[in-house]
Amino acid sequence: YEDRVYGEHEAGGTLQLVLSHVPFTKLGLPTLDPRPLPSLTDPLNWSVPGIILGVGGLMGAIYVNRSQAEHKAEEE
Repeated sequence: YEDRVYGEHEAGGTLQLVLSHVPFTKLGLPTLDPRPLPSLTDPLNWSVPGIILGVGGLMGAIYVNRSQAEHKAEEE
């Protein structure tokens, strides 16, 4: 018997709580970090809008540059 509830603190708390008279690893339950799982992806999620704006700005600059070059070529 382990004197704790599996799932209470694992991965920031889970929807399933497990009590067992055998160690949780023998049941095939993994050892999880107590941090909530979304906290692992937050840095990436917060950087996505900046990446999209940067790529969009770059594409806009390329379009303007190319259209100006084509317009100058037509005038000559």
